[in-house]
Amino acid sequence: MNNILKLSQFLQVVHSERGEKAIAYHSLFGLPQILNRDALDLLDAFSKPTSVSTVISQNSFANAKENIQTFNDLFFLITPDFDERDYIRKISDERYLPAIRSGERIEYLSLILSEQCNFACQYCISSSMLNASDRGLSKKKIMSMEVAKKALDRFFAEAKKSSKNSVYINFGGGEPLINWKVMLHAMEYCTKKHADAFQITFSINTNGSLINTEIASQLKRFGVKIAISLDGLEHGNNAVRVFQSGQGTHALIVKAMDALDQIDFGVDGFSTTVTERNFPEIDERLIDFALKRSLSEIRIDLDVIHMTSVPVQEAANRLLRLKRYGSARGVNVTGFWERSAENLNFSITEKHMGFCGGIVGKSMCVSPDGKVYVCGYSARSFTDVKDSHSSMATPAYVEIVANRLINGRPGCKNCPIEGQCTGGCFITEEFSGLETNNAASYNCQLFRIMTIELLKDSLTEVD
Repeated sequence: MNNILKLSQFLQVVHSERGEKAIAYHSLFGLPQILNRDALDLLDAFSKPTSVSTVISQNSFANAKENIQTFNDLFFLITPDFDERDYIRKISDERYLPAIRSGERIEYLSLILSEQCNFACQYCISSSMLNASDRGLSKKKIMSMEVAKKALDRFFAEAKKSSKNSVYINFGGGEPLINWKVMLHAMEYCTKKHADAFQITFSINTNGSLINTEIASQLKRFGVKIAISLDGLEHGNNAVRVFQSGQGTHALIVKAMDALDQIDFGVDGFSTTVTERNFPEIDERLIDFALKRSLSEIRIDLDVIHMTSVPVQEAANRLLRLKRYGSARGVNVTGFWERSAENLNFSITEKHMGFCGGIVGKSMCVSPDGKVYVCGYSARSFTDVKDSHSSMATPAYVEIVANRLINGRPGCKNCPIEGQCTGGCFITEEFSGLETNNAASYNCQLFRIMTIELLKDSLTEVD
């Protein structure tokens, strides 16, 4: 190896608090590596274009040749004429765009069974997007079995065409259990017609208030993965998660969790949304509550379209504190603020990177009127299940997904997590455009801070 190499302009280095070790990663290609002082000095030797032989002959780095090769493979070191963005563009053009255009990435169906809800949560992302967009004009708020069947048939046709054998079907809303009859019929229809050819995983996002003995037993029968929401202990939850009368919902949600426990089909955790109103109440007591119920996971996310007044660093510090507290006690505290750090472990050379499954083209989310979206909260549909397209991958679908490929986001250029975040939450961006608020920039700051801090935490674990 006698070629000339230099440091990539996209190399990011995060040092531990004690400075003994660091994590280096490529902001486009990811793949973080824990490095000691010797390895960092080896990289620094290429701060200007330098031949490998010169670095090896003039220094005494251990395993220099092998480490230089590794850094070259990771794109930490590149030849002066190597264009990293052009390389990614070729990968996208040759590998990912054809998959997007064929629709073969679609593997997740969400049936928005109801755009109505028996709650009136202060921050509701569903009602906020409906009210801010043309979706709110639709008079069809409850999905019929006819529309559900059309959606299911189109979805399984796509899965069969792409030779899928495992698929995921989610029931969402609003509150999907308002339309329990259609949900039950849809699961029976899938099981009867498609279970021989596909491994089907059912899931539901619910506020839990309508779960009774009959519904609980049927959820257990179909092995439905239940995502239930609880926005804090009683005072915190009841500050934001309320009935239309303003009455709190905490006791009813806990009652639903108890009902599932009684039939040995209890949830493993719950989801919490943090807003300005309940932020002061979201603390270690929530982890203690989970421990008392033998729960192993809490998903805590900030309200991604409204929460902009709490200082970003203060919000980040709270999330980090809760994650560390939970980790020490066996409760996994997670959220979308971890996504960029998680994505670092992969590379666009290995997989299509994105902030969520919808934005990498895996999802078709069907509203009660049959329109299809990449996300159930989106304002921009890409087709209708009643249309007779040969593929769900319409030009609108391709445009939405292709726009989130790395290099497709001018505003993200040269961000330290550009290749891992790829623009963040699609709905935050849409809502910011509809309502002109600063939620998108707020979340950009949050994700950058959280990624660096989570990397520092991982360094602390190995020190």
